[in-house]
Amino acid sequence: MRNIVLSIKTLLAILISLLESAGLLNRNQQAAPPKYSVVPFRILSVPVSTRTRRYVPRNLRMLLLMLAISGWSYGQSIFTNPITGTNISSAGAYTTGQVLSTGLTSLGISKGAGAATVTGGTDRYIVSGVNATSLAAAITANEYFQFVLTPSGCYEYDLTNFIYTSQLSTGSINLALRSSADAYATDIASSNVPTGATFSLAAAAFQNRTTAITFRLYVWGGSTTGTTFSINSFTFNGAVNTVGGTLAGSSTVCTGTNSTTLTLSGYTGAITKWQSSTSSTFASAVTDITNTTTTLTASNLTATTYYRAVVSAVPCYS
Repeated sequence: MRNIVLSIKTLLAILISLLESAGLLNRNQQAAPPKYSVVPFRILSVPVSTRTRRYVPRNLRMLLLMLAISGWSYGQSIFTNPITGTNISSAGAYTTGQVLSTGLTSLGISKGAGAATVTGGTDRYIVSGVNATSLAAAITANEYFQFVLTPSGCYEYDLTNFIYTSQLSTGSINLALRSSADAYATDIASSNVPTGATFSLAAAAFQNRTTAITFRLYVWGGSTTGTTFSINSFTFNGAVNTVGGTLAGSSTVCTGTNSTTLTLSGYTGAITKWQSSTSSTFASAVTDITNTTTTLTASNLTATTYYRAVVSAVPCYS
């Protein structure tokens, strides 16, 4: 047995010697320690949950855009009259055939005392005596056509423009549009075209109005005393809306756990509900929120969200 063990040792020694001679073994070399990849890491607070959540930096801000819906808009034309009929007299206000948007009233087209009455007009509201020599003279003489727009209690209106067609018997004419918004102090627009014009009403004075306004179209420069001038049709374009009011509240919150209160004020009517959407135009992803009070608490937002209150004008008719 000893001879066998020695033989094995001898064989091992021979094998080791051969390996060392071949450079495949170095008995003086120590085993290399294992290598590790050192990766820096950050310790984050993680909610106690079995679910995996993605970390979102706290400085990511989410925008809340608060919108108060101004009820429903009614068409582009809010007050119009094609003025059709025979033997029309300009002795008083003319309302036959006029069309007004819901929430708006008017006494029709009328004239100033300085514009002489003409009876017998066909498809037009006609006057004479518009031969003042200047705008100042026409103002003094009360030579004008007049239009009054009055909103109902729950409505406001925004004007876009005033369009009219007209007719002159002979010669030339001058026209200037003014309003009660500044006590008829300045021209909104003017024209010397006898067949009609379009006047812009985009100025701030004609937007979000909740009170009546009177427009006067002054006429002067008729060549003779007998010169006649008529309005054959007219249209006020714009929108009539319920008074939706204004929303106030925080516009930014941190994503995740958050809360902010939105408050509606300055509205007329009744709040029927609130709505939220991820679309600024509320064209999609609209969620109805059952709430008829003036405040809404928005909480735990993780995306940009838009809110609006829907206001009904029904109480105006009670």
